[in-house]
Formats: sequence, C-alpha cells, structure tokens
Amino acid sequence: MKKILYIFMAAACIMFTGCIGGEDIGFDDDWNAPDGSNAPYGDNSIKEENVMSIAAFKEKYEKTITSNGYKLIDEDIKLKGIVTGNDIEGNIYSQIFIQDATGAITICIEQGGLFSYLPEGQEILVSLKDLYIGGYGTQPQIGTLYTNKNGNISVSRMNRVRWQKHFKLLGMKTPVEPEELDITKIGTLDSKKECGKLYTIKNISFRDANGVNIFAMDPETSNVGDAKTQKLLGGCINRNIKENNKFVVRTSQYADFAGMPLPQGKGSITGIMTIYNGTWQMLIRKYEDIKFPENN
Repeated sequence: MKKILYIFMAAACIMFTGCIGGEDIGFDDDWNAPDGSNAPYGDNSIKEENVMSIAAFKEKYEKTITSNGYKLIDEDIKLKGIVTGNDIEGNIYSQIFIQDATGAITICIEQGGLFSYLPEGQEILVSLKDLYIGGYGTQPQIGTLYTNKNGNISVSRMNRVRWQKHFKLLGMKTPVEPEELDITKIGTLDSKKECGKLYTIKNISFRDANGVNIFAMDPETSNVGDAKTQKLLGGCINRNIKENNKFVVRTSQYADFAGMPLPQGKGSITGIMTIYNGTWQMLIRKYEDIKFPENN
C-alpha cells in the first residue's frame, strides 16, 4: 500500500513540475540558471522602435485623459523612462511612475514587491500596444479595464503576467533628481505636463501636526490623535498644509510610515505630484523623503 502511495505522489510531482516553465521563476525555458546576459524580468525581445516621448503620448490621448475616459492603444507605441516611484514603503501601491525629459506617467500593475526589480533609477522600455490609456480624476494612467460595482469602467491594474509581456529592463541610470517647487506656485502648474513628476517642496508645515496626530491610521483599531475625526478616502488620508489649501499630502494606511507623527515646524518633502479633479496630491515614496528638523 505504501509503495502505491509513493508512486502516486511521485507522479503528482512530475505532473506539477511539468506545468511550470523555467522562465516563470527566473530560469530560461531549458531550466538553465540566469547567466546575466538577459534581464530576468520582462520581455527581452521588445525592440526600441516607435518610441514616443511621454509628453507627446499624453498629448495624443489628451481628450481621453481629461474626460476621464479610456481607450485601447492599438498602435505600436513605446515609452522609455526612468522609474521614479514604486511600492518600496507601501504608500504607492500596485503602480509605478516613470519619467523622461518631457514628463511622467503612471503604470498600474497588480503585483506587490515591484521595487525589487523596478527600483528608482531603473530605465525601462514599455510596449503599449493592446494596453489602455485613461484618466482617473484627470490623472493619466496606463493599464487594463476595470468595472466597479456600479458598472463604471476605468483604467486600472493589469495582472503581473500581462505586465511581464509589455516591458523591457534597460539597466540602471542615475536616479531622476526632483524639481524644486515653490508652494505658492502650485496653482500655476500645468496638469497636462506636470502630473506624475517628482518634486521637492520646501518650507511647508502640516496643519494638523501636534506631536500626536499621525500620517494615516487604521480606522478600526486606532485611537491615536485625530483618528476618530479624520476620514480615510480609498484607504488613504489627505493631510493639509498651512501654506496652500489647494494641495494635500496623501498617505495610505498601509504605508510603512503611516503611524509616524506628522512632523512639526517647517521642512521639505519629496514625492510624486498627482492630481485628482483639480486638487494636487503628493505621494511620498519613503520616510527619508520627509526632511524636517525633528526627523534629522
């Protein structure tokens, strides 16, 4: 009886391993370990042809983006950019931001741990054919279609298998340096050009900072500071600053620094500038991007 059981288990193992290709876990299709000649992620066969600047791409689909619509990209268009934001500390979730000399854009991906192979400074080539471009609160983003419970359709996260077929790693470059932005000039930003870019804003202060209030909270378990009066929107909280009421710092309750107290006094923050229906929102990538005297 035991012998029959062992034979059955061995057969099951053979069948299971036969369903997995070496390429699925970093080896080639002959189960040879990577030798460094090819990137272990993405599609190395994508050619650097028909590359469009990010600004030109957004201009091409401007009506779709500004109307919060969606459109299938049926042309062989590619974007080339450097990763400026990922999910390294959980505040940016299931998406990355890439930037070139002309602008930046969001790519939505249903996968955790993106930072492990798409760190800041990684240059990638993205093949857009058969993906979708759309606007979410007029923020341009690339992905696939999603239908919510009310039947509304928008561009959202593509699954990781699909994503692996649409990009190629080009190697590490010098990380993009953030542009410095005067807080008083936010109202003059061109949302079509500036959204998604990496910025540093200096000499600002958090309105709710009192040594107790934190960046974001778990509404079910937290009784810290203003947890009972502040509302999470989509799992995030918008923190206002004193110097401009048309700008917020948006933090996920799942960010590694969500439970850290809002820094007091004046300082600077670096992050990705996004827009949602006319309100500028900064997404801090990691805690070290917050430069206040008490943090140093």
